[in-house]
Amino acid sequence: MAMYNHQSSLKISFAGSQPTIQEIIALRKLIVAYQNTPAIEIKSLLKNQQEIDLGIVSSIEARKMISHARQLNLEIIATDVSATNYLPIHLKTNSALIIEDNDLARRVIEKMLQSGVRVSEHIEID
Repeated sequence: MAMYNHQSSLKISFAGSQPTIQEIIALRKLIVAYQNTPAIEIKSLLKNQQEIDLGIVSSIEARKMISHARQLNLEIIATDVSATNYLPIHLKTNSALIIEDNDLARRVIEKMLQSGVRVSEHIEID
């Protein structure tokens, strides 16, 4: 089964070579992990950093974070990192093959596609 995952990589870009006190206050409102962290500690963590990587999130979460960041006057950069992933499913038993090793999973999927295994459905995950 082919699944298309809508995802975005998010970063906050600071106005200068490190965040201002206003940006730190805004970060504390945006990032849950910083909500109870003293501003001075956040300033120390982000010293000499022009941006902070917020990681990869679903497009639904990305839209919420982008909106919230803009309300807080933070410059947020979103990069689309959506991708198609494959999940091998045995159609007669309706059971999925879960492979936790990413490299092995990639090789199995490549081999299945090269062998002409049918891709039965396309599910969009948002």
